[in-house]
Amino acid sequence: GGRVTFNLHPIVGIEYQMAYFPGYGAGEDSKTQGSGHIKLTYRLEENRRLNVFAIVGPGFLHENFSYTGSIGHIVYRYRSVAVDYGVGLEILAHRRFLVRMDITDFYAGRKFLPFSPLAGSRSWDHHLDLKVAGMFRF
Repeated sequence: GGRVTFNLHPIVGIEYQMAYFPGYGAGEDSKTQGSGHIKLTYRLEENRRLNVFAIVGPGFLHENFSYTGSIGHIVYRYRSVAVDYGVGLEILAHRRFLVRMDITDFYAGRKFLPFSPLAGSRSWDHHLDLKVAGMFRF
């Protein structure tokens, strides 16, 4: 996955992130999720070399689910809307290099598979994401 952040102001920024999760065999889904955020940052970097932030924004979840049935190999593709929100910490290792740790809840609305008794209904699922990343400032 990857992330791009653009700071509009020392406190307010916008960012976009995407991640791909491959399926590892028949019947397993591959997923792609993306989200755009408003990021609010409380900067302590002058004194303590760290920043605390909160993010919130809309997103999407794209899933492929495949299985082999009596009529052959079938692939279902789903697109779901999502909301992503959370908090995090940036540790300044150097003026241009940071280590970012965040915990977010990717809240996605999923449709049930067509062969399910609940086919056509929507279920909202929480995905707790813990992320650690190196960041470079330009």
